[in-house]
Amino acid sequence: MARKRRTIKTPAIKRKLDKPVINESLWVKSTTEVADIRSETLTQNGGVCEMTGEAIKRASLDHDHSSPPIVRGVISQHCNTMEGYIAKYFNKYCKNHTDLSISDFLRKMADYFEVEWGRGLHHRAISDYQTKLCRMTIPQLESICIKEEGLIPTYSEKKDLIVFLTQVYVNEMEFLYSKLYSKEV
Repeated sequence: MARKRRTIKTPAIKRKLDKPVINESLWVKSTTEVADIRSETLTQNGGVCEMTGEAIKRASLDHDHSSPPIVRGVISQHCNTMEGYIAKYFNKYCKNHTDLSISDFLRKMADYFEVEWGRGLHHRAISDYQTKLCRMTIPQLESICIKEEGLIPTYSEKKDLIVFLTQVYVNEMEFLYSKLYSKEV
């Protein structure tokens, strides 16, 4: 039996509103115009994302979501999605707690990420890794042993595989830490 399609009706109040008077030359008014601007900009940029500098597979015409909603440039669809999430969560969690603009906040965040802290390994990393392993099947766990570690598992129980992979993970993290920060472990 075919399902009936539901249509979303425009609220009566919206249908009765007059269209606003706009300066036609300032607004991108249709999907055709968006496609034309996106294509032209992408050609000017040599087909690369303005954020990453890498070739774009699926392009998005980016715009500022604040006031005024200025068309900025062409970025990959993935970057556009990420940019939207960053803006959304900055506004939700940080905006009311800092005087920084989102741009200044992101610059400071990038600087923060690049600092070499070397204060030790976070204790939750082990339990987080084990949680991830617990969600996997035995064949998936065996695949990690073979692909990532080059080891052929000799365990048949899931618990034993998780204990083994956790120990391998701990050893790798301690090795990387000592290599990065030249501290004895």
